[in-house]
Amino acid sequence: MRKFYRLKPSLLIPLIILQFIFVSMCSILYYFERDFLGLLLLLISIAIAISIIVYILSDFIEIDESGVKYVTLFKRYEMSWDDVVTVGISDIFKGRPGWSPCIYFTTDTAPVKYVMLDMIGKEFIMLGYRRSAIEEIRKYWQGDIVNVYELPLPHEKRDYTGLSLRDRLLGNRWFLRGGLILGLLWISIAVFLSTRLNNDYLLIAVIILPFALISFGSMAIYLGNWKKLYVTAMPVAIIVTVYMLLSLFFKTTFN
Repeated sequence: MRKFYRLKPSLLIPLIILQFIFVSMCSILYYFERDFLGLLLLLISIAIAISIIVYILSDFIEIDESGVKYVTLFKRYEMSWDDVVTVGISDIFKGRPGWSPCIYFTTDTAPVKYVMLDMIGKEFIMLGYRRSAIEEIRKYWQGDIVNVYELPLPHEKRDYTGLSLRDRLLGNRWFLRGGLILGLLWISIAVFLSTRLNNDYLLIAVIILPFALISFGSMAIYLGNWKKLYVTAMPVAIIVTVYMLLSLFFKTTFN
């Protein structure tokens, strides 16, 4: 039996590092301000970071002689090898940068070209493509693996037919990475300036709000599901904005 995280290590590790960066920025903000709101923001950021890390580490697939199991915090799907009809590799994972190919297990006979997280269920399980997973599958699966290859197809050779402009942008790795880097850069600048401009918190809040959405929204896209945007971008943007506005109010009222 072998366990594979649904997200590949090349994506899993940066996401975890991102959470530590987020908590570190809130810690720096609290270090300079040392007020109740700063402490509250720090505690909330720690809670958000822990919840995201626990979520992504609890999202994995187990492959053994009995079949395939997909496990998360709240869901668990199992397929025995007798139930599996098709094992294959999709060309495109819609919603993931670069449309990273995925290994899928299904009870249907038709090959799958596009996959999405919403497809996961009792009759469909998938995980990010990796050669080690293919080797593990071949130990137990005697049939053919549809569209199997040793390395993912080059980006320029993917079939874009029928994809919208939004899906094409999501397929551009640098489009998403650029948004993530830009968001982190501007949030870092805003936190730094907030420690220097004690009378201009409203301006800092306006700076943080859009770029917090970009940064953590990019992370939600990396996770592969737009629905996770409310778990990442919105709470962070709202918390930081409220914190800045309340700080501005207290500083202008009592100083």
